[in-house]
Amino acid sequence: MSTDNAGLGRRTKSKRAAYHIATADGSPTAVADSTKLLKLLIAMGRRPADNTPPAEVGDEIAEYLKPSQGAVTGGEKCFRRNATLLLNTYAIFDRILLLPTTEFLLTHRELETQTTWDDLVQSEEVLASHVIRVSGVPASTSPKDAPNLRDSKGKAKQFPTFNGKTVVIKDNFVYSNKGFKTLNQAQLLQDVLLYPDTPNAQQWLIYYISKPLVGTPEPLNKSLRTVPPDDQSANFATSSQPRKKDIQSFHDVLSRFPIISRQMQPGLEQHFQKFRTDAESDFVNRLVNPQEASPKPERPSYPRSLGSVSSISSLDQSQSRKSSLRFDDPQEAKLRDALEGLVIESIRLFQNVDRHQLSLLGSSTDLSGPAVEHMIERYVTECFHHNILFPKVCSMQSAEDTQLEADIRQMIDIDFIQVGIDIQHGQQQRKELSARIASGVESFKKMKTAQSPQEMIEILIATQKTIMSNSLHAEPLKETGSQSGKGESLVLANADLLVSLLLIVIIRSQIGSLHARLLYMTQFSILNDVESGETGYSISTFEAVLSYILHHSSVLKKASQANRALWRAIRKGDMSTLARIMEQDSALSEDSFNPDADWMSINSNHGVASSASATSLPNGHAAISSPRRDSFHAAPSNASGLGHVFPFANQDENRSENKTKVKKKVSMDVRSMSSSSEQSHVSRTSTLLSSMSFGHEISVERLSCTQDHSGNSVLMMGVEASQEQALKYLLQMGHLFPIEMILDDYNNEKTTLLSAAVQSGNKSTTQSLVDCIQNRLNDRSTLRRYLAFQDVKGRAMAHYLFNAPELISSLALDLPWQLKDKNGQTPLFALCRSYDHEDYSRMVETALSVALQSQGDGEALHLDLHTDIKSNTLLHVVTNPRITKRLLQYCDSDPNAKNEKNFTPLMVASKFARIDSVRIFFIDDRTDLQARDQRGFTAVELAKDDEVRNRIDDMVLLSTRAATDGRITTIVRSFFIEDGTIRLVLKSGAPNPNSTITVTTCRRSVVEFEKLAHWLMMEHPASWLPSISNLRSPCQLLSKPSRAVLRDIQIRLDLFLQTLLSHPTFSTHEMLWEFFLVPDIDLRMLAERAHLKASTRVDNLREDYEPLLLDSAPSVERFVSHASDQVRNVQRALSTLFQHLNAYRNVSSDLVEAQSHCHHHMSILSTLPPDHLKAFERYSSTLSDNPDSSPLARFQYTTQCALNNTSALLTALARPSTLINSLTSTSEQLTKHTASASRSQRWPSALGLLDDTRARLLQESLEKANAARSEIDMLGRELNYTQQTVAGELAGWQESHAKQVREGLRDWAKGMVVKEKGRLEAMKRTGRPIGVPKPKEKGSEDLKGLDPDTESEMNGTSTSK
Repeated sequence: MSTDNAGLGRRTKSKRAAYHIATADGSPTAVADSTKLLKLLIAMGRRPADNTPPAEVGDEIAEYLKPSQGAVTGGEKCFRRNATLLLNTYAIFDRILLLPTTEFLLTHRELETQTTWDDLVQSEEVLASHVIRVSGVPASTSPKDAPNLRDSKGKAKQFPTFNGKTVVIKDNFVYSNKGFKTLNQAQLLQDVLLYPDTPNAQQWLIYYISKPLVGTPEPLNKSLRTVPPDDQSANFATSSQPRKKDIQSFHDVLSRFPIISRQMQPGLEQHFQKFRTDAESDFVNRLVNPQEASPKPERPSYPRSLGSVSSISSLDQSQSRKSSLRFDDPQEAKLRDALEGLVIESIRLFQNVDRHQLSLLGSSTDLSGPAVEHMIERYVTECFHHNILFPKVCSMQSAEDTQLEADIRQMIDIDFIQVGIDIQHGQQQRKELSARIASGVESFKKMKTAQSPQEMIEILIATQKTIMSNSLHAEPLKETGSQSGKGESLVLANADLLVSLLLIVIIRSQIGSLHARLLYMTQFSILNDVESGETGYSISTFEAVLSYILHHSSVLKKASQANRALWRAIRKGDMSTLARIMEQDSALSEDSFNPDADWMSINSNHGVASSASATSLPNGHAAISSPRRDSFHAAPSNASGLGHVFPFANQDENRSENKTKVKKKVSMDVRSMSSSSEQSHVSRTSTLLSSMSFGHEISVERLSCTQDHSGNSVLMMGVEASQEQALKYLLQMGHLFPIEMILDDYNNEKTTLLSAAVQSGNKSTTQSLVDCIQNRLNDRSTLRRYLAFQDVKGRAMAHYLFNAPELISSLALDLPWQLKDKNGQTPLFALCRSYDHEDYSRMVETALSVALQSQGDGEALHLDLHTDIKSNTLLHVVTNPRITKRLLQYCDSDPNAKNEKNFTPLMVASKFARIDSVRIFFIDDRTDLQARDQRGFTAVELAKDDEVRNRIDDMVLLSTRAATDGRITTIVRSFFIEDGTIRLVLKSGAPNPNSTITVTTCRRSVVEFEKLAHWLMMEHPASWLPSISNLRSPCQLLSKPSRAVLRDIQIRLDLFLQTLLSHPTFSTHEMLWEFFLVPDIDLRMLAERAHLKASTRVDNLREDYEPLLLDSAPSVERFVSHASDQVRNVQRALSTLFQHLNAYRNVSSDLVEAQSHCHHHMSILSTLPPDHLKAFERYSSTLSDNPDSSPLARFQYTTQCALNNTSALLTALARPSTLINSLTSTSEQLTKHTASASRSQRWPSALGLLDDTRARLLQESLEKANAARSEIDMLGRELNYTQQTVAGELAGWQESHAKQVREGLRDWAKGMVVKEKGRLEAMKRTGRPIGVPKPKEKGSEDLKGLDPDTESEMNGTSTSK
């Protein structure tokens, strides 16, 4: 069984715990779940008035133990022991249960004992540790005695448990404290009320917590994957070994091993200070040349105590290699030698560390000797990178870098197809290269934030690996046939392609100080071998690209200038320039492009001085006189140049007009990636030198295919610039821009031409493209694939139709209405989110009609197909009330669908003050007005302000059934206030002749309701009135007040108010009407008036009623006895009905709970298709029900109210018998006093001794007799009044009782029909994605013979509403 939020519904799924009760011999006797156990605890609530524990409790608990025990042997002793614990907690008014969730108990075990929680919770300690005592403050506590919620917010408070431990509750968390072996922390999830099967028992308040407060939980592995025995032993061996520390840098070594840090810190500070002083001073005075420099320190060696960490071996090689280099700039040599000495001294300091610490480092990490050396070198370099090393290197190479940056800026507009890369496989291959270049640029830009030369080398290698990756980044727009396999790259990797792509990456990255970075990587990486291997090849390629930029980039500069001229003409709409370029005017000759002149204008904008020559370095500088440095500055030779990579590098010297041009293909044979690949291409240099010419690079065919850095083609530039004339001019050139090229045209964000045109909002440009595509494309399937092409955000052109709503009708069924982007939004969803559109209503309505036609199944529009990843539906986002009404009435919609925050559409409308939409939701019978979000707030509590909240309260009032006179009175809302009490918003509406309603609003407390009942009973003691005293306070936990108790109080008091309004005596009482019509009432005045009326009633009894004699008592008793028997039979029937309803509610929630657990266990089955698992999850959610708005819950409250009224009537019917007993007793006393007076008169008078005593006794007897006669008279009149009142109210009770139960049954049946109909629709939506066939629907002949009102109620619609 499970519990529900106001005691009558199902609590939310999977929120129950499983406990056990141990038998005497230690064998577990399982109690299936927390509700079954709690039912045992609640049995204590049924106790007699003398507060003694009920005898039947033990029998009931024994009955519950029998099914699990199997045999009674040994169970009685166990029952006595556990029943003692249970019976001691029967005062449940001041007890709260903290129950862990079932999910946690099923998926965790105890860490220390490695036992599951099913076995651990067998002990009584677990149960007793989760029952806390709280102050039994009733709900009617006055504000003076109630705790203040504001003062208690954020403060911790201790609560004792049943077994003497203490827990601390602060905010929404509970902490184990004194008495617990382990300190645990659990979150308070939600609170529910559990009602027993009998109406007179108090309800249990339960708070669900995220995990138990005892033990140390550990997650269980729920994977069903079969592990071979060898793997199991390997996993066990791996888990038994201690996990080694993950060390990424030398800084981690110093922080993880503080002793090593403490021993090295003084020496490091001393050497660092010396290096800083030497670097900032003038080295020339002390070091004239490298030969006279101070001797380098000897190589350190590691002791054998370091374990497996090997000694340094790479330092000798690096020293021998670096010593062969000669430095033309002595400052470079000095700085490098000083850094090398600092690195060696730092390594020696690490060598001198305590051997035990080195052994510990070697055993607890996976570090090796070379790894430690490189970490120390990188650590030292990073310490001086920003303030000394890199700034000095940049200042030394400032002239070279200035020239290099100037050349790069002149080539900024170059396209990669103009650097010798020929595209053979169309747009797909081009976009793959674009994706590689974009990734390479992002990787290379990390050079700006590099902290050391080692990190720069890593970035350079990563960049080259990125651009040479064979993964396919770009998805094809259409099929490419059998040219390439699925997922294979269309670009073959070779050394030529690497140089070309790296050139584009360097140009587009715009990284400064590239020459200084090259020198920094080659000369200041002490231990790395930068001459061979992967590092040497990467640096050599980088150096070759920089050399080409300095010496042979004139052709690329001219091509970049040509691209810039064409792109500028298109973006500005310069038709004359565009026509001259596209028609190959003579002005576009090679001589017309002056790179130096263009560079002068660029330099003036960037503040960089112009260079005199592009082939020689300024100042005649040559930093390193080495083969690599010489090749960088000297003119390339035929044997060792980059002619095999850039055949147009020497095109000025080797141009031959008669030689046939040979295109360079990227599908050439894959070259070796070794450092000797330069010589492997020498034989092909002569063939490839003439493969590129200037005229070819700026031909119309090549210029029409160029793209900028964002991947925008010339057509895309015209679209984005909204240049309609330029776009039409280009589209007319069918030989340059065929329809295939137009369809394949998209930028780096995968935005197509039509999508870009729609996003720009230019109607003429969009229409031109649409007309061009429709006129030149005859295949409708290709058009649909083009319209469904998605960009990097997953959006197609249809997702931007709010910029071009006229295309909704023109393209209509060709649009992909159910296509979702990465946020899960369909085009229809995106249109509904365009709130500020000037034609929002017409646009969305047209889209709804077209989307319904494109659905093609003949059913209503399925809104579940148009939800985003946050589970928002169209009802969540639509702001127009007319569209909201259409979605609810004519679409397959769920008005109670919740998003990821558990917000329903009604909550969203209330939060954003959409009053008209809120009214539409109130009209729909399916709307759950009491749905709660993750924090437990309803729609009215989430309202934007008090004005919106008040208008929603009015809607709640108007949705309530009116009385016979047309007046509507109900409690619409309840809320907490800061003084720790609650307020109930009481509204009453009276109809006016002009079809309006006058509404009055009052705020009342529970104290005022109780006083109202007390004063009414004071004035009319013979009338029946249900009791509302001793309501539980919802603020027993101040940090998290119980909303379940608050809701329970609201429903109970509302039913109490409805009972008063239908009461034959109190329905016309002026105090009752003042209670809901007068906002501010004076309680003191009402109390005085009630006492005055009570005394007046006594006086009226003597005047208006004749006393009934004792002879008439038998007839009264017969009437009362017969009436009591009849009412008692009704009470028994209601009590049975209430228990059956409670059992039905528990069984229904058990089904939901079982379904939830079934889905939880099935979700780990990897063999089931994901669609089926998702459908099973959605099916489980369709069975859930909100207890606050459940029709069964409301009917159960109605039954409980009728049961309370019946009990109150029985109490009133017992009053005549009490009066008759009092009348009989008083008559006997009168007879006794009369006899005593007669005996006193028979005493002899001759004696004269006791005359005074006799007179006194006679006087007393006469006075008592007179008092008895007066009391008999008053009792007789009271009996007459009570008989008439009870008889008169009995008929009124019978009528109101029948009406109340009849209306309750009607509302229950109608609510169940609406709920089950909505559940059926939800099941249809669940089975639709996995192909479940549509169930056959019965015809309307089943409803034949019903009246219109009954038929409308059976269909779930209300004509009155």
